[in-house]
Amino acid sequence: MGTKGKGGRPRVRNKRDHQITVRLTEREYRKLQKAASGCSVAALVRDRLLGLRKETSPQVPLMNRQAWIDLSRTASNLNQMSYHLNTGGRPEVDRILPLLSLLQRDLEQVRARLIGGGHGHR
Repeated sequence: MGTKGKGGRPRVRNKRDHQITVRLTEREYRKLQKAASGCSVAALVRDRLLGLRKETSPQVPLMNRQAWIDLSRTASNLNQMSYHLNTGGRPEVDRILPLLSLLQRDLEQVRARLIGGGHGHR
């Protein structure tokens, strides 16, 4: 994976490009999911089989996945605006204020979904 400019995702040194398919019963799969407790089943199996430490990034619980996607999109927009301003870009107030308003609305909606409340409840 290449990068453009200074930013972007760093190159992967040891890219995982081989895949092994294993068929499991529903019961076996549930058992692996339970053992994974917060990480992916693939990471659990790989780490256990290769004797690696279990330092995998936790997976977002299914019930929070859409909120996580929305929050990621909002964070990306905020990062782009910050980058523009931090590299000497002039703040275009007419363009930035509506975006900040949208960011605030998005964050309120995500927060409300995460805590199970309605829009704007604090």
